[in-house]
Amino acid sequence: MEEIEVMPIERRLVGTSIDKIIVLGTFFLMNLALSPFDAPKYLGYYVGLLCTNPINYDYMIEPCWEIDVFVTVFFVVWNLLYYILCEYKLGISLGNRIMGGQILDIEDNPISFGMIIQRALCALALMAGAYLLFHVMMKLPNVLVVIFFFAILDSTTLFKGYNLIDKMTETQYTMRNKKTN
Repeated sequence: MEEIEVMPIERRLVGTSIDKIIVLGTFFLMNLALSPFDAPKYLGYYVGLLCTNPINYDYMIEPCWEIDVFVTVFFVVWNLLYYILCEYKLGISLGNRIMGGQILDIEDNPISFGMIIQRALCALALMAGAYLLFHVMMKLPNVLVVIFFFAILDSTTLFKGYNLIDKMTETQYTMRNKKTN
């Protein structure tokens, strides 16, 4: 039986960075394609809202909460679809595939579609929880919500090699076997 090699942290971090660039880039392009005249305006407002404390939303001219919630929900849905599609077609996200990885269950089998959906639902629960706790209830700017979300999600990756979603779904990032590609 062949030994399964855990995906090295530096490869996983580079792969994850590639994924974030792909998700942000395609999100921006998709917004422009769907609404070429309004997207730049609303995305511009949203970028401004990223560092704005929600307490100040009432003093701004545009409907800030509506823009905030709409763009955030659209981005979360796109993010989840990206990972579901990649994990279904490639067995891992595109960035981590480029870095030579794959996702396996704890018995070293490729993950099933049900496991992919379970991973997506865990990610959704964590994103929604972070947004509601840090942004809506504690009134922190979105940029801090994102920082706290990734700190909570990925802090164990640096020390143990798995993130919170891996732990919740009993999955693992490993190096792809050259024979199975």
